Amino acid sequence: MRIRWRVLGGEWKETETDAKTVGEFMRQQGLSIEEYLPSINGKLITEDAEMREGMEITFVPVVSGG
Repeated sequence: MRIRWRVLGGEWKETETDAKTVGEFMRQQGLSIEEYLPSINGKLITEDAEMREGMEITFVPVVSGG
């Protein structure tokens, strides 16, 4: 299936994938769930969300500190 994705603030990329879940897709792209939160239309989703044709996912960098 084909999806569009980006890291927040970056360019959109179109990628062909056979990943079944968002977490599996993240691992394929070298994105750690500890470092990025997946979102669709500004709403956070979980890494076990099912992948669907035409999805547009934005990965939001996790910010921590004090």
